[in-house]
Amino acid sequence: MSTVATQTNEEVTVRGRVVHLFFQAPHFTAGVMKSSHEGKVKFSGKFMVSEGDDVCLIGQWEQHPQYGRQFTAVGVKQELPIDAEGLAQYLATDPAFYGIGPERARKIADAFGAQFDSVIREEPWRVGQVAQLKPELVETLQREWVKRSEVNALSAWLSAYGLTHRQMTKLVEHLGQNAKALLQDNPYELSRLLPGFGFARVDEMAQKMGVAKEHPARVAAVFRHLLSKAEQDGHCWLEENVLLHEAFKALCLDALNAQTFIHAQLDAEVQAGRLYRADGGGRRVVALPLLAQRELEIIRTLMRECAVLDTEAVDWEALLDEAAPGLHASQRVAALTACRQRISLIAGAAGSGKSFTVAAIYRLFTQIWDDVVLAAPTGKAAKRLEQLCATEAKTIHRLLEYNTISWGRHRENPLEVDVVIIDEVSMCDIHLMWHLLEAIDFTRTRLILVGDPNQLPPVGPGNVLRDLLARRVIPTTVLDQVVRQAGVLKENCTAILRGELRETAEGAGGQLRPWYLINDCRAEEMVCDTLEQIVREVLPRLGVDSVRDVQVLTPTNKGPLGTRALNILLQRVIQEQRYGIRVPPVPEHRRPELFRGDKVMQTKNNYDLELMNGAIGVVRDLVSEEVKPGQYVEQYLLDFDGREIRIPRCSEEADELMLAYAATVHKSQGSEFPVVIAIVHRAQTFMLNRNLLYTAVTRAQRSAIVLGDSAGMLQAVSKRDVDRRKTFLALVDLDELAEGTQL
Repeated sequence: MSTVATQTNEEVTVRGRVVHLFFQAPHFTAGVMKSSHEGKVKFSGKFMVSEGDDVCLIGQWEQHPQYGRQFTAVGVKQELPIDAEGLAQYLATDPAFYGIGPERARKIADAFGAQFDSVIREEPWRVGQVAQLKPELVETLQREWVKRSEVNALSAWLSAYGLTHRQMTKLVEHLGQNAKALLQDNPYELSRLLPGFGFARVDEMAQKMGVAKEHPARVAAVFRHLLSKAEQDGHCWLEENVLLHEAFKALCLDALNAQTFIHAQLDAEVQAGRLYRADGGGRRVVALPLLAQRELEIIRTLMRECAVLDTEAVDWEALLDEAAPGLHASQRVAALTACRQRISLIAGAAGSGKSFTVAAIYRLFTQIWDDVVLAAPTGKAAKRLEQLCATEAKTIHRLLEYNTISWGRHRENPLEVDVVIIDEVSMCDIHLMWHLLEAIDFTRTRLILVGDPNQLPPVGPGNVLRDLLARRVIPTTVLDQVVRQAGVLKENCTAILRGELRETAEGAGGQLRPWYLINDCRAEEMVCDTLEQIVREVLPRLGVDSVRDVQVLTPTNKGPLGTRALNILLQRVIQEQRYGIRVPPVPEHRRPELFRGDKVMQTKNNYDLELMNGAIGVVRDLVSEEVKPGQYVEQYLLDFDGREIRIPRCSEEADELMLAYAATVHKSQGSEFPVVIAIVHRAQTFMLNRNLLYTAVTRAQRSAIVLGDSAGMLQAVSKRDVDRRKTFLALVDLDELAEGTQL
């Protein structure tokens, strides 16, 4: 290999091939490289390379008293070969090469392969000729390729393994030019650094690299994978014997002592602090350290603060009589507990007067304190709380000043308020509750938690509301009666919790009724046909807007009755009915195209656009905007609650939008809609239970339509087994924890 040594200021650049290593670690390497210009060169530096790597070292020559002349490198650039597969993926997916696309990228890669770098620099017209690119696009491609010289080869290498631009950017940020060497040494780091990059995918990549099946990093990655999967399912720990059994199955090791080897690796991970192990409730459990730490800190914080009694000499009963004379007995107990305790919990089902109680407490507290703040886990839930109390409410993330990287409010910079009221606590997972408690100084701030334990548990790990209710860790009041003015809709919703599913409510012809039961759709196709008829004909006759007023809710994303299939169906119906547009069929594995008038949902928190996960909007139009002279970009013009937002049609932000005519029940938590159509069918049997159906219908403000078949509905109201989650709050002995003798 040709090698050049050059002097620039005091830094020297040396190119060559690594032929021997004295020492190798993720952040330091010492060895020998062969340079055609300098011969054999001893080198060392704070980076990682492997034998056989072609590298460019940047640094200085030094005379070591023991080892003689050697090169101390302050930087490294790996000179990676570019293969056709990686080049094609890189050019097709990196936003810097916008306009190339998969077909043209493949033509370029097949034609030039490893020679692409020299061709695009010296003979760019050849690239344009092969891929049929316009001159201005060739010029852009050349400019961006040269600008990115330092990362092109590395990115092409990573692209060959299917990494996206965002994933590659994150890896380079974490690992720099060491990325290739570090990943070749331990590719399982990918599953730690890139959320969603699963074990099976990394393992396939590792096997291609020749990593041994018995590599300790592989076993550790399986443990992380299984515990992360459990966390995604809502659990905070796994029993040790279950974890070991599942790891043994996943690793497929041939050695006779495989089980002993895996157990020994688990012990090593625990001793190194990378996993957490504890005994509780007669079980030995294993957890991810951060998750275990946070849940145990939540329990300890709540127990500690509840042990402190309020000594303020305030006549709360008299103040409550004046501020809220209409409270019934249990509502009054809830309000007085909130007045007298640093932390309290108010729990109740739909129609139990929870909202009325919260509004009364808010009125009372604002007469005493200046800083009473309201918050909820989602934007929709915060909006409802805002309407209820006629004042501003925030998401918990906003309250705690989260900015995608860090939380502005925490133990060192707590909230400077007198009272915090949190609604919809059933949606709070362990991580969100931990951040909330970290940001409260209980010497000056009261915390009131409010929620419905009959709703689904949070999407994230833990079951905070139900566990608090079951263990009575904090002062708790349960509103357990439906108030008289709740109405037919709320009464029918709470009847589900007793195993009853009521028939269609009485009502006058031509008027929307509060409750409909349609249970004769035996086949999934019949459900779809009936849904189409309801949206196309029935609801418009009743004065209901099928986009603005209606939300279809279903248990799952997949299958004929999942969100994907139903959204495609409803988009076709509404686009044809309203705009005369015939929507083309959507290929499998492709996202539906968005059209004017479509109802859409934001699927991730985007703080730059101030769009939260679950926010629902409408595509007002598709417009073309000039971003550079002569260069136009198509943009979606969106309306989110009266706020206009523009998002480029082909962008990462656009990928965060999905059709929202139908949504999962989980996704709808914290929201309310005038009319809800709940899909309940035997095809969804494994998902159906009372809490799921109850959560769905309680999203309705005016009318709930339960649509499906009688078998599925019977399953839903009969099954009381709700998402039994493995949590430390349900496991620990509270007395022992308080004494510091457990966990």
